[in-house]
Amino acid sequence: STISLYCYASLFKRKDSKITIDSLDINKKVHVDNFKLLDSLDNEFGLIKSVIKTIKPDFGFDLIINSDFPRGSGLGGSSAVCSSIIGCFNEFRIDKWNPYEIAEIAFESERLQLNIAGGWQDQYACTFGGFNFIEFNKNKNIIHPLRIQKSTKLELEENLILCDTGISHNSGNIHKDQKESMQNKDIDSLVRDNVDLTYEIRDQLLRGKLNDFGASLDKAWKYKRKFSSSISSPEIDDIYNEAKKNGAIGGKLLGAGGGGFFLFYVDPFKRQKVIDKLEKMNLNIFRFIFDDLGLQTWKTREE
Repeated sequence: STISLYCYASLFKRKDSKITIDSLDINKKVHVDNFKLLDSLDNEFGLIKSVIKTIKPDFGFDLIINSDFPRGSGLGGSSAVCSSIIGCFNEFRIDKWNPYEIAEIAFESERLQLNIAGGWQDQYACTFGGFNFIEFNKNKNIIHPLRIQKSTKLELEENLILCDTGISHNSGNIHKDQKESMQNKDIDSLVRDNVDLTYEIRDQLLRGKLNDFGASLDKAWKYKRKFSSSISSPEIDDIYNEAKKNGAIGGKLLGAGGGGFFLFYVDPFKRQKVIDKLEKMNLNIFRFIFDDLGLQTWKTREE
């Protein structure tokens, strides 16, 4: 599902071949004289470079990028950055890319061009928006929008706590470690159990069985911890255990793990108690609502 933390990108098409990139997330602005000189840019612009190199624009441009979320959050932020940039370039195409194509270009940029290990889900989630059940196979990926009742969404927004651990992580390294561990037969069985659990969670959300959903998050976190020794740590376990002691029914670390954000489902009457405890541990709480729109792009004329 997508939430109200966004990446914003604006692109101005130039009449010359010069490229300028202004990233407010890292507070840096750079420029090159043409597309061929992109590789000379600092490694901090690696993700942005990979998107531009995948698209191969035949014109110069000014690009500015700004995000609501911290880097290394595990919230799918890098995919949101990719998708927003692709969306800008899509506005200048006659034959526009559809959401599937945008997600696949974002995947190619991040996973193949930049060679960061990981899955497809982030690119599809932020491009399509809303609640989706996504099925992946070798030949095609299918997005199934879920018709979650409004009352269920509102109750989720009230009972979920999004908590920044303040611990940054390298998702690519964790995914590589997970890939190696998949050779273990016990892990293979665990993956199957985890896939079965996603069907249970889908049905719980559709039927509004939210306490069961919270318990399933707890089970999902117990599964996730076993995929790699890099996913959790004593500090992360302490955060989770304190949240559970104070009223969380379940939760899980988002993204690859190792740091970033926890999502907890709590008893509504104990919500503030959980928040107070987490804040006493110097953790930041992010309030959010669900977003159904996904990638939004538009074009304006110069006056």
